Amino acid sequence: MGWYIGKDVNGKKIWYHVGQGPSSGAILIIYPDEDIIISLLSNTPILVNAEDGLPREVQKLAELIYHN
Repeated sequence: MGWYIGKDVNGKKIWYHVGQGPSSGAILIIYPDEDIIISLLSNTPILVNAEDGLPREVQKLAELIYHN
């Protein structure tokens, strides 16, 4: 119910759920193959990338996690 299944910018499988109000947002990201779970709380709404529908915060976190 409201969960998205996709891949991050590095091609890693993710499951995520986004929730937001007028002045806040939250996202739960699960990397099932890596056993990583990330919870992000924000004082601003979660912004979504128009190209692939992934929240921009997910892409930024993915880049930090897998940066070599």
